[in-house]
Amino acid sequence: MRRTAVTLASSLAVVPLLALPAQAGDRVLPFVFTSDRDGDSEIYRVRADGRVVQLTSNDVHDGDAVWSPDGRELAFVSDRDGDLEVFVMDADGSDVRQLTHNEATPDAAAWDHSPDWAPDGDALVFVSDREDPEGDIYRMAADGSEQTRLTETPFVTDYSPSWSPNGRHIAFGSTQAGIDNPEVYRIRTDGSGLRRLTRTADGIWDDNPEYSPDGRTIVFSSNRGGADRDLYTMRADGGRVRELTGEVGVDEWFPAWTPDGRQVVYWSLTLDGSARDTAWTVDRDGTDPRPLTSGESNDSFPDARPPTGR
Repeated sequence: MRRTAVTLASSLAVVPLLALPAQAGDRVLPFVFTSDRDGDSEIYRVRADGRVVQLTSNDVHDGDAVWSPDGRELAFVSDRDGDLEVFVMDADGSDVRQLTHNEATPDAAAWDHSPDWAPDGDALVFVSDREDPEGDIYRMAADGSEQTRLTETPFVTDYSPSWSPNGRHIAFGSTQAGIDNPEVYRIRTDGSGLRRLTRTADGIWDDNPEYSPDGRTIVFSSNRGGADRDLYTMRADGGRVRELTGEVGVDEWFPAWTPDGRQVVYWSLTLDGSARDTAWTVDRDGTDPRPLTSGESNDSFPDARPPTGR
């Protein structure tokens, strides 16, 4: 039977992690991630003691969770109401609230996804195809009200938004340069001031940007180094691009910074399917890459916990 949005705190499962998280000294890196380890796509949380708590449990898709700036809530994506929508829950999996209500039509699916928090926690940005099947960037208040469209270029896909720590800009991937040439762009939070940050040739994909905690650096994924996707960093103005990861035959994407800005967590998958998807971390200078998870499940979309989180 299909489950609805309910409080899950009383029935959360605590299960051993299949591989210990990366540690800084004696400290475990707390993070959330998406996994199919119980058969469906669910959201899990790694606690500071290295244990894993299952935050969602149903027969639908739940995933792509991101911490609120104060660490008390998680925004995530679910199709539990029949369409892909943005939800928020408390960090322990309780008090699930649906923020978007994008109704599908007979001719098109309805997707609201890829949420990211404003630095003060009062608003979120997300992607929706409600007015354009290609997808645009929207913003809304943290309670789901005041939903406003920020981008609206016909026949262009805008996706993977990231809010800058100073609250002034939103970086995102976009096909404005061509369907085979996604680049990283930024806008002001009212949708004005479009600026292109990366410039590459057709067939090169630059996307999945994420601002560092100090706002000076953006990490993003790109296939500019070959057939697979690697992680790169650049200044927030688009200058000084540097390769961060470069394992051959592996896609490394959907990066997120640790709260201290010293590491990047990301999703890694082999192009030939020879290994399961895993969550990884790497130091900000590209050294010491190591897995956060392992085993027979597919683990993806890691996001590290803010230092003020519980």
